[in-house]
Amino acid sequence: MEEVERLIRDEAQREGSISFARFMERALLEPGLGYYATAQRRAGRSGDFMTAPELHPILVPPSCN
Repeated sequence: MEEVERLIRDEAQREGSISFARFMERALLEPGLGYYATAQRRAGRSGDFMTAPELHPILVPPSCN
């Protein structure tokens, strides 16, 4: 079990339950552990699927080039 998962489980057990918003806050933003709070490279073939239009010039409006 990852450390952030353990922290979320511990909080849920202490509180009886946690909201989805709180779960996401911890999973994404927990200092040093959350998805967005770590320095790991996530995009690319070995990482996450990207949907941002900025990834290819054909999807960027001409005024932004």
